[in-house]
This record gives sequence, structure tokens and C-alpha cells, in this order.
Amino acid sequence: AIPYPIFIVFKKTDNVSFSVAQKRYNLSDNQTATVENCWVTDWIAKGSMKAIYNEFFDSIRYSNLPKLHMKVCYQYWIDAFRALEIAGITGIFELNIEDKEKNKRLELLFNYRDVQEQIVEYKAKLKKQSAFNEKVNLNVQIKELEQELTKLAKKL
Repeated sequence: AIPYPIFIVFKKTDNVSFSVAQKRYNLSDNQTATVENCWVTDWIAKGSMKAIYNEFFDSIRYSNLPKLHMKVCYQYWIDAFRALEIAGITGIFELNIEDKEKNKRLELLFNYRDVQEQIVEYKAKLKKQSAFNEKVNLNVQIKELEQELTKLAKKL
């Protein structure tokens, strides 16, 4: 299964969004592709550029890409998208870090996403719940998860 990434640019009037995904042929059916990881930016307004977005744009500019071979270039794109998502949490865009640290940050990012999903789940359950004691229990669990999110953000 040979992996190959896809880089897509979406444009809507003065807004732009980017997506990069790692894709490979399916192991059991070579006519089917499997997307392993997908990274998508928020819609970015042309006139309201945050410093983080400027750093991201600088990092994916062709003149700044590694040109050793295409796999290195693609991996650099993926690293830039990861760094942008982490920067959305921490406020700091860091791209050129060692592989060991990248893997640690990626694991923390996935944990952060999981906790966010749990919070959304619990909040949806909370809205449907009619029993007061269950609402209190769910609120306590949500608060604990929010504290865990804060801890994960500091580690990132």
C-alpha cells in the first residue's frame, strides 16, 4: 500500500481553507482508496490574518518547502497543518521540532480532540436529560473534562 497525500485549496469569495490528507490504496481492494489522516483549516478571511496564519502561509510557501523529494515535501505540509491546529490551542506556531517531540505533541493533540468530543457528547446528553441528579452528574463530568482539556493544552 503506497501512501500518497492530497493537498486541496478551497476558495469562497475572500475566504480560503486548506486540506491535506494522507491517502493509500486499500490493502484488500486495490481499486479503493483509504484516507488515513485528514487535516482541514478553518475558513481564513483574506483581510483578517492572524500572526499564526501568516506563519502557516510562510511555512507552506513553495520557496520554503524542502525539495529533497516529494515524500519529504508532503510530510512537511502535514507537519504544518498539525502545527497550525496545535497553534489554534496554544497560540504558538511551532513547526521545526524534533521527531520525538512531534510524535508526543501529535498524541497529545489526538487526546485533546478525544476529550473535546466527549464534552460535546456529554453536553448533548445534558440537554436531553430531565432528571436533576443526572444533570448535576453530567455537569460535574463536563467540568472535569474541561479541566483535562486545560492540562492537555498546557502540555502541547
